[in-house]
Amino acid sequence: MTNVVICIWLQTSQFQLTLANSKWTLSENFQPFNFMLQTNPEIDHIVAEATKLAQEHKHEYVVAEHLFLCLVKYKPFHELISNYGIDTAGLVGDLEKYISTQLTFLVNDKVTDPKKTHALERVFNRAFTQVLFSARSHVQIIDLFLSIHAESNSYAHYFMTKYSMD
Repeated sequence: MTNVVICIWLQTSQFQLTLANSKWTLSENFQPFNFMLQTNPEIDHIVAEATKLAQEHKHEYVVAEHLFLCLVKYKPFHELISNYGIDTAGLVGDLEKYISTQLTFLVNDKVTDPKKTHALERVFNRAFTQVLFSARSHVQIIDLFLSIHAESNSYAHYFMTKYSMD
């Protein structure tokens, strides 16, 4: 006879129901896997810079383009894409111009702590999902890059395509 195991994850705890020998048993706070993601200082730095950039422009929201610009300006990533022949000066210039001139509708003088948009949440969720499915413990720069690229309805994706980063 085979055992049946059902794992239930609620917001605050995890349970395991096991059926063995026609009897159900319940185990509370069962943790079959360690899904705890660790922080990555590189990602933390890029996100902090994106938030700072949005604050400097008095933007109410941090958008994917803020994040992409800060990713491109991050020295290790900047050097990597430069080595692949990407015109980083043109890319940075285009992103800075876009943020300065096309995102004026985000300006709100009263906001001191910009919020993430739904699109930016999707970017992070995709990156986290990639990490979980590849059994890693933290998000890497490539996860963030690929996730931004997958946000096809954004100007960040447009600029990636324009500069042959697809």
